[in-house]
Amino acid sequence: MPFRRLAVAVLLMFVAIPVTSAQDPFQGLDLTSDAFTKSEMTREEVLAVVAKGTPETPADLSGKSLNGIDLSGADLRGVIFRAARLNKANLKGANLSGAALDAVWAMDAEFADATFANASIIGAQFIKAKMDGADFTNAKVKSNFGQASLVKARFDGADLSPGKKNQGAMVKRGFESAILDGASFRSANMVEVDLEFA
Repeated sequence: MPFRRLAVAVLLMFVAIPVTSAQDPFQGLDLTSDAFTKSEMTREEVLAVVAKGTPETPADLSGKSLNGIDLSGADLRGVIFRAARLNKANLKGANLSGAALDAVWAMDAEFADATFANASIIGAQFIKAKMDGADFTNAKVKSNFGQASLVKARFDGADLSPGKKNQGAMVKRGFESAILDGASFRSANMVEVDLEFA
């Protein structure tokens, strides 16, 4: 599947290849293509897949195009969304506790009051996402929240540090122009995280 190879390449850009200021994570991507603008599943189909998941074998929606889908209020605990596209999706109030959202594309998506507790969110694109009141307690968060709204979001105990040397540039600038009014970072690991332009 060509898109999965592309998604893996994008994830590797943040995990395995040193990031420099000259690199553009969107270079070569057509963000107007169906893969980034349409959904290949309905809400009912997604929830049916999720219902079949177990703690031992969680539901896997990796690489799926779920753009614009309404999953508001859905119980998505532990679901694997690696490299899925959720651009302009509505996940307001969804429970994503323990979910794997690594390399997810969720630009302009709605995640207000969603729960990401203990989730893995590495290399994801939440540019311009609406995440007011979202709960990232104890999550691993090394993603791009540029221009996102995170008013009263909770990052208590979350790991936001770059970790690997090559993730540094993305994480250090991961909150650039983000709105963080009233956000909580109590006991969060923010070593080398730069909030200067947030």
